[in-house]
Amino acid sequence: MQDNQAVPTLDMSDIQATILRPRPSPYKGEYVVLRIDEAAQGLEMLRRIIPFVTPAEEWWVPSVPAWLGIAFTYQGLRVLGLPQESLDSFS
Repeated sequence: MQDNQAVPTLDMSDIQATILRPRPSPYKGEYVVLRIDEAAQGLEMLRRIIPFVTPAEEWWVPSVPAWLGIAFTYQGLRVLGLPQESLDSFS
């Protein structure tokens, strides 16, 4: 019997480099914590910052001296309007 299911592929430009790249040594990192109260403002911030997030494409090439990555809490994703079905997939 042959398995005809397609093998999923990952679009490396949609994955942040910080997911795949090991931290350099020595490592220096800074964190900024923001609260999103209004979806429109949060989405505008994302529109402006996403071009600066380092993608995982060619993550092994040290082409930039620093990386920018972003992460969200469940509540932040909820305020941004992520569908409930997606939110329910988080533990």
